[in-house]
Amino acid sequence: MTTRDKSDRLHQKIYDFLLYIYPLLSKYPKYEKFSLQTATRNAILEMLQDVIKWQKTATKSHLYAADTALQQSKELLRLANDLGYSAMNAQHYGVSCRKLKELGVMLAEIIEEVKATKWRKYGAAAYYSPLAALIAGGNWNNGVHAGACAVNCNNYPWNVNTNIGVRGACDLVRAF
Repeated sequence: MTTRDKSDRLHQKIYDFLLYIYPLLSKYPKYEKFSLQTATRNAILEMLQDVIKWQKTATKSHLYAADTALQQSKELLRLANDLGYSAMNAQHYGVSCRKLKELGVMLAEIIEEVKATKWRKYGAAAYYSPLAALIAGGNWNNGVHAGACAVNCNNYPWNVNTNIGVRGACDLVRAF
């Protein structure tokens, strides 16, 4: 299964978990509506948003943000269970923990695969790639970094900027 397929499955599993947890969150006590209930819902939504951002940009930091939101969701649900809220009784808490554990395993697989592979952003999809395309002729707005023999390696996803410039005879225009 490709990383793209795994991330699509993860996306769907998070969405399914939201469908499961929303009715339970609505049963929290009224005084928790703007605190624990909102924080839990936002943490799970943030996890979904970070997975979507990763799917669109292939930026690893979104996977780590999703993992952080997952951990936050676990702690908030644990707190609701420890406070004895009927909406998060032992049965619902057990189901929630199993679902979150499954999400964590899926997310960890994707993170490990991405860590072991060099990724490059290309449109809306991520592709395996060695180096980014080199631009011959350099960066003409940087004077010494320009010319027919210059190479500009610029704007990789992790923003490496390297310029190599060589002035050759072909760059000189002599009027005799």
